[in-house]
Amino acid sequence: MTELHLKPASYKIVKSLLTLSQEMGLDCVVEGVESEEELTTLIALGATNVQGYLFAPPLDIAGAKAFVAPPSRIRIFA
Repeated sequence: MTELHLKPASYKIVKSLLTLSQEMGLDCVVEGVESEEELTTLIALGATNVQGYLFAPPLDIAGAKAFVAPPSRIRIFA
């Protein structure tokens, strides 16, 4: 996804894939988002599910659990 906002061919491919997934009612996860510029471009194209180094490096299972865990000051009642 490197420099999606600067590469017309990559932009068109991602735009087409997002449009196709939206028209088919499918979720699409865009991987490899590395910069705010890429994220801004993806949001403008309608992307709603993204992941990449912009948010976190690859994590092992313990790191992933800690990443998504609610802050300890919040109490969840079920």
